[in-house]
Amino acid sequence: EALFIDLAAFGSFDAYLQTFSSKKRANWRRDRRRLEDEGRVSFEVRSGAAAGDALLSAIAWKRAWLDEVGVASPVLHSEDWCDVLCSCAAARNGHVSVLSIDDRPVAVELGSDQVGTYAAYLGAFEPSFGRLSVGQEQMRRTIEWCFDKGFSRYDLLPPADAYKRYWSRGATGIGVADYALSLSIAGSAASFAHGRLRPLARQLV
Repeated sequence: EALFIDLAAFGSFDAYLQTFSSKKRANWRRDRRRLEDEGRVSFEVRSGAAAGDALLSAIAWKRAWLDEVGVASPVLHSEDWCDVLCSCAAARNGHVSVLSIDDRPVAVELGSDQVGTYAAYLGAFEPSFGRLSVGQEQMRRTIEWCFDKGFSRYDLLPPADAYKRYWSRGATGIGVADYALSLSIAGSAASFAHGRLRPLARQLV
């Protein structure tokens, strides 16, 4: 399932924020003050060639986290695919939202404009600032930017993680499925392993 925030249904960013508890909103204000104690906080959405450097920082943070948990990504650990991601950031419909402290990026997200829907593809934050919830602050500001730009949806993409369901504020999602067309016996075996055995192994773990 691909969850999304139905921006059009809320109408405004303030109305969206009101769906969170007063305690949660107070916690966000506290985290923002703590963040401002570290330096000057700024936010911008970059496009074109200016987006590349911040995205490379996000990829490096994501790689380090994957290495720490012992997971290899065929995309993030590939220089060729990272070049593709940078091309996506520089494309006409590409956006890279950047939260910075004293002009130093601490949380970055790669997204794109898909005919009025903002699709959030990749987000990451500087590990040393994780205790200050910089990822949440960046995401909140990106959502506010989406409201300002008139997007109707903020698409969180699959999988339907718990934190995404929290941000979506309800059961707003679209069912998704993987399909494979095998062209050889080896391909059939790989398709079976990917589609049947891997989910079973995850469930067992």
